[in-house]
Amino acid sequence: MELKDYVMYLVSVPVALYSLYEAWAVYDGVSTLYTSNPECFKKSANREYAFFGTLLVFCVTAMPLEHSFVRYFNRSLPEDKFPLGSKERTVKALIMAERSFRVIVYTIFTGAAWWIMSKGNYLTILLGGNTWEPRYYIDYPCQPLPPYQDEFYLVKFAYHFYELMHLSIFLRKRRDFPEMLLHHLMSVVMITYSYATALLPIGAAIMIIMDCSNIFMSLFKAVEIYPARLPIFVINLFVWLYMRVLVYPTFIYELYEQAGATGHPV
Repeated sequence: MELKDYVMYLVSVPVALYSLYEAWAVYDGVSTLYTSNPECFKKSANREYAFFGTLLVFCVTAMPLEHSFVRYFNRSLPEDKFPLGSKERTVKALIMAERSFRVIVYTIFTGAAWWIMSKGNYLTILLGGNTWEPRYYIDYPCQPLPPYQDEFYLVKFAYHFYELMHLSIFLRKRRDFPEMLLHHLMSVVMITYSYATALLPIGAAIMIIMDCSNIFMSLFKAVEIYPARLPIFVINLFVWLYMRVLVYPTFIYELYEQAGATGHPV
């Protein structure tokens, strides 16, 4: 293993232990919420279908789709940079295929999350919503959820769970394995935490911010050797700066402001 791998594992261990400690504290808090507001924690009757159905869809379609992208990029990669039959050509085709698949996934998730959130009052104008001040803590934990919010959350959880399992089983030799393992593990933890504590609108808004910027990042990595890379880079840079540098910090600041005003123990 390289030095960065040892560093990532050293970081991952205390992070995992701290997450377990926090999970125990969350369990106590959630138990109190459940006891005092049982009517507000009724989950969707379709939750098993949403979770296991999504797992099945990704298990059946993800690898065949990526393999079709690999075949396409193997044919289209320039031979002067990536000679036919070379390991470099195979690795590059695999990377570009993975990124192309993620463009599709992130686009679908971003569109679905935006459509669901637009049915309620939780989407800021900065994300194309209808209000400058979405109220995330009003009537918490009994705030009304937009239609299909619960099911969408379980679909997103199933996707990250699939990615975590796929990475752990099939991609253990990739160079960024520790980083991606930590990424998917923390995604699963954060989705679980927000689902258990009835913070679905907040979590869905963050998903829009992250997934939207990931669309163009993945697209740029998929076409970085083609002439289209320059305009896509410009779009990616603009979207990334807007979502990650402007919208996300503004969103987090507003959350803490609202939490302080409503007495929410955020």
